Amino acid sequence: MEHTFFEAPEYPVLDRFKKCAVIFVKQALGLLAVLLLVRIAEIGFGSHMLKPKESLIVLIIEGIIYTSIYFLKALPFLFLIALICFFSNFGETTLRICNYVVFSLFLSFEIVLAKYFYSAKILLGSDVLSSANALLPKLFSVDIYWLAANVVALIILWFAVQFSKLIEFVDSVYALSIIAVGIVLLFFGISAMPNDDGTENFKIKVSKSAYVVDKVYSDLFDKEPVVDIYDQNYFD
Repeated sequence: MEHTFFEAPEYPVLDRFKKCAVIFVKQALGLLAVLLLVRIAEIGFGSHMLKPKESLIVLIIEGIIYTSIYFLKALPFLFLIALICFFSNFGETTLRICNYVVFSLFLSFEIVLAKYFYSAKILLGSDVLSSANALLPKLFSVDIYWLAANVVALIILWFAVQFSKLIEFVDSVYALSIIAVGIVLLFFGISAMPNDDGTENFKIKVSKSAYVVDKVYSDLFDKEPVVDIYDQNYFD
């Protein structure tokens, strides 16, 4: 009697793909939990320092919503890295370590940009490309508070990733559905940016990494071409 497709013993690549998705999404849920904790702490600190007009609760709720959208849109790219690692025959343990390293960089990126905002009082945007040499020393300057926040966040992330093994409700369908949601958000261009009203409210609740990614993308791909109306071929 032949095996059915869903038993799939003759589809090892599909089985490995689904196994990779389950491991990845379980760990990614740990990353999301820590990322939201970091954003809540950042919004609380920003609200105390900048005294915005909106209430702290509203800022936190909106910050969580838009940060979650940004996280989901980043998920397909992070999953691609996980797939490369998994299908390089590194093994499950190595995949978990690779995911942790990638997630650590993702989380640290948010923290270092938050540090830049609260030290420079401005959001880092597309000027990161044109002024990289001047910005890098400011971004990675040693600050005891930033260093402590980064270390604590990475330690919590490590435990979150370890305890993600205990999440039992995530199967291959659930995992692939979450990744698919991220792809849909990317495809339809759903913004991870709150409405920029020009006030301190926007600066506090926006994810600093989402902001810089959006501005860099716009600078690279959404620029309007410069048209010279005096060019002799302009009317051709």
